Amino acid sequence: MIYLAQPYSHPEPTMQAWRYDQACHCCAWLFNRGDHVYSPIVHWHEIASRHKLPTDAFAWQKENQHFLTKANRVYVLWLAEWEHSRGLHFELTYALTAGLPVYTLERTDRNSYSVTLRAPQYLLKQMDIPDEDNSKRGPGRANTKGHERG
Repeated sequence: MIYLAQPYSHPEPTMQAWRYDQACHCCAWLFNRGDHVYSPIVHWHEIASRHKLPTDAFAWQKENQHFLTKANRVYVLWLAEWEHSRGLHFELTYALTAGLPVYTLERTDRNSYSVTLRAPQYLLKQMDIPDEDNSKRGPGRANTKGHERG
């Protein structure tokens, strides 16, 4: 199963909705290729919106990790500002630790994507994720430094 990772959280709700639309389009493309794909954005965006669930990275870490354990590869939907995504940082760190292959998907035209194998450590080095305040996490919680949904 492919785990589709991408940036999601953004101060502008219209940007989150656009990112959701991009994930839906990409999942449809992957489905049409015969791939089995799970996208936390496609699965949770509407539910989170309707039921006022959190959209911050840390709130979704456990849920996303569960599905990452089921994946045999991670695809990263290459969207603007990907390098600032805490969720994507978490997902790439997990992929690196678990030895999962990581591919990037870049939209080439209206109905197609290019798929490129990438080294997760290379992508992680390009990311700009500031350190978080660990005092908010409470005792026994590690600084995962980077988890928004996608």
